[in-house]
Amino acid sequence: MSATVILVGIVMILALIGMIACAKKQRTNPNAQPIAIALLIVVIACGVTIMFKTGSLGDGDAAAIIENETRFACAKAEILGDHLKKKCAGEKTLIVADRDFEKNERTKRLIEALKKGLGTPDAEVCTIEIANKGNMPAEEEFMMPIEEMMTAKDFDKLIDSHSDCKLIVSMIGLPRDLAKMKLWHMSKDKRPNLALLNADTHALKGAIAKGLITAVVSYKPGITYTEESAPSDPQKAFDMRYLLITPENVEKVAKDNKGLFQ
Repeated sequence: MSATVILVGIVMILALIGMIACAKKQRTNPNAQPIAIALLIVVIACGVTIMFKTGSLGDGDAAAIIENETRFACAKAEILGDHLKKKCAGEKTLIVADRDFEKNERTKRLIEALKKGLGTPDAEVCTIEIANKGNMPAEEEFMMPIEEMMTAKDFDKLIDSHSDCKLIVSMIGLPRDLAKMKLWHMSKDKRPNLALLNADTHALKGAIAKGLITAVVSYKPGITYTEESAPSDPQKAFDMRYLLITPENVEKVAKDNKGLFQ
């Protein structure tokens, strides 16, 4: 068995454990649901990879599953970008992507979809630098999601180093200790607009309502994973799975989706 198959198998097991844990917490924490769905997609992708590597799944089958999920994700990115184009027209934009985004074809497609929606093909793209990794081995670091590793200080440093960017779109959410971020205390003329393509929305209602966060995309509560084909129209694909939450609609979204926020 190749080292790649073993590594993918480990990631698959960890994602499966996380998915089960999140599924059990859905009643008490509604935001566990989108995490569980995301982990399910990881499990499926890992399973497809293993079957392909071991010769038990054909090229076409694997490609079809991965392509369909990527089309949904690209629709999510394009619709968010289109909203921000109208809301933050002309502002210099920074897209915060996952590590090694230059080597990940799926991530590159999401970035291009986001840029298409934004109408800014020259938007700057970078990843976040993790200041304190402890003594974590490289293999464990690879398997640990960057959003679980980053801190408020890491995000603050990123914003400070791109102070000329007045729109920041995070594809990796916010740090767990987000309450410590300096962003919330910056004056309005210095604070950049912040949008989140992927985020745990549970504790963000207040920040969205105050306009500290310009827009967030979230999975629709109750959505279940299916293999239904993603529509070619980005808006139709988006509407099947996602919600766009803004300062203007956050109260209505909260009312219509009980438990989405704290």
